[in-house]
Amino acid sequence: MSPEKPVKFVIHTIGCKTNQAESDDIARQLVLKGCSQADPSDDLCDIDYIIINTCTVTSAADRKARHLIRKLKSASPKSKLIITGCFVELNKELLEEISADFIFSNNKKNEIADLICPEVSVKAEPTAAAEPQHIHSRAFVKIQDGCRQGCSYCIVPQVRGPYLSTDPIRIIDDIKNLVSLGHDEIVLTGIHIGKFGIDLLSIKDKIKTLPELVLEILKNTGVKRLRLSSIEINEIGQSLIGVIRNNGPRIAPHLHIPLQSGSDNVLKAMNRKYDSGFFISAVERIKKAIPHITLTTDVIVGFPGETGQDFAKTVEMVKNIDFSRLHVFKYSKRPGTKAATMDGQVQENIKTERSRILRDMGFSLRNSFIASNTGKKLDVVCEEYDRKSSIAAGTSENYIKVYFRLSFEEYNLKKGKILTVFAKSQYMDGLYGEMVWQNMGGDTPEHDIADIANIL
Repeated sequence: MSPEKPVKFVIHTIGCKTNQAESDDIARQLVLKGCSQADPSDDLCDIDYIIINTCTVTSAADRKARHLIRKLKSASPKSKLIITGCFVELNKELLEEISADFIFSNNKKNEIADLICPEVSVKAEPTAAAEPQHIHSRAFVKIQDGCRQGCSYCIVPQVRGPYLSTDPIRIIDDIKNLVSLGHDEIVLTGIHIGKFGIDLLSIKDKIKTLPELVLEILKNTGVKRLRLSSIEINEIGQSLIGVIRNNGPRIAPHLHIPLQSGSDNVLKAMNRKYDSGFFISAVERIKKAIPHITLTTDVIVGFPGETGQDFAKTVEMVKNIDFSRLHVFKYSKRPGTKAATMDGQVQENIKTERSRILRDMGFSLRNSFIASNTGKKLDVVCEEYDRKSSIAAGTSENYIKVYFRLSFEEYNLKKGKILTVFAKSQYMDGLYGEMVWQNMGGDTPEHDIADIANIL
């Protein structure tokens, strides 16, 4: 690799936060080896390697992966094309037809950097100067892989394999490095984070549960805020609730807990590990212990055998729990899963209508939640910047996107940092506010909220 012209690469990521964490890790390894990362929106004419990290959780994800692979292959035929991710596990023949240059299974992703730069070994610790620009300001750290839950609709166990916990020592070292690079918030991700440690139970002196891991991270790193990614309701025990409650601002008061359905009949057919009564009782227990907790969820509509009455139960349950955000998915038949061969497949137009009803409810719930946060000070990770409007944006502790004015120079200094913002008004998909400068060592700039229309 010539020092005058470093290898240039770009990464496109489809899918979950675990995929995003893995892509960010690949980017860091390549940048440390001296490679140059391009933005996914850049011109591809001088890109040496295009890396596509794929997803296959739904048929829509499959279509997106196929479209992106063909599009990028056509747009930059001279670039070497590297395909990895869950789509690879089930579509090797298709990828051979497309003539991908390299195919990496999920468990080989960590070998991509060595393929591109085999002659360079990474010895030095990461530095702020070597931190890739096109990665997430809220750093994602993968703590676990694999799933063995056996949900009847899900293909993930086939493409991700059994439970595999990341070594706790490595997790803590990774977080220390990320904090030193300026990341104030770390998101703990995995395919099934509530199962962290289950494969370590027989190993002496190992951290064996998620609550234990979180406490060790807080004790041994200077991370300002941890956030847990999606976690199942039956894995949120009293110990985890206590850790979240007792560690204040260092753990985001936000949990994403998949519901999937409010009907016991559907939950049983899905092979979920709870019923609606258990879910409601567990949520009540969480809210009682942590009154300010924010809860978001996933729901699948149109699962085989779902009747109008089943769907009505889901609607009622979503409304009563009062989630702050709702992700609605139409059931997607995945060949190789039990649900794909079930009787009672729901017609597509019925799925679409049920999805519309729940999405409308989700929008109403979200709008109410955002409105309830106007007039509050929120701790926001500075993540994005629009140079045209001089507006920055980021994620608050309770998972709201917050916009605020900032100069480009200030953004470069504060990217990845948690800033206090006074939320003044609803705007776009979140809130608009002003940074509380007295906490940042400066004077409060005088900007009126009426200027928003002129600057955006």
